[in-house]
Amino acid sequence: MDSRSYVFFFGLSSLTLIALAYDPDTLQDLCVADRTSGIKVNGFTCKPESNMTASDFFFAGIGKPAVVNNTVGSAVTGANVEKIAGLNTLGVSLARIDYAPGGLNPPHTHPRATEVIFVLEGELDVGFITTANKLFAKTVKKGEVFSATGNSIYGRHTFHGVSADSRSRFNYGISNRDERDRKDKI
Repeated sequence: MDSRSYVFFFGLSSLTLIALAYDPDTLQDLCVADRTSGIKVNGFTCKPESNMTASDFFFAGIGKPAVVNNTVGSAVTGANVEKIAGLNTLGVSLARIDYAPGGLNPPHTHPRATEVIFVLEGELDVGFITTANKLFAKTVKKGEVFSATGNSIYGRHTFHGVSADSRSRFNYGISNRDERDRKDKI
């Protein structure tokens, strides 16, 4: 093989590796979930654009504190594709977690997703354990933020005798299926 063949082969290999490393954007600008469709895909099928409304991108439930009346002392209000149809295929969601004094958000994981926790009221002891079994923990106060990496085990607790309210934002990879599976991993 002559040197031109090597250059050609190296160039073709480089382009192939670049193409394989590409993280594609969504295929369309909008894919509002059609939750009435019986077709099962990765996410929900898309509504026709002619049937989309502003309500498909709106949810008022995050602004209202939840009633905490369970044994763990916390209540989660999710703002995901099941509540906001316009989030379909976008790979983001938001949750409000309300805590009673001493309340707990039990240890859990979110496969393929990073979580960012913002404390609106009170204080939370938060932390996560990496796959190398290393603990990262901190007391987070009103107005502060803590992040937890994907595939780690993490949870939150109010040890300080006060109620707390936080918001969690999830990125790429968290889906309704991940949320349903989370209940099985507690």
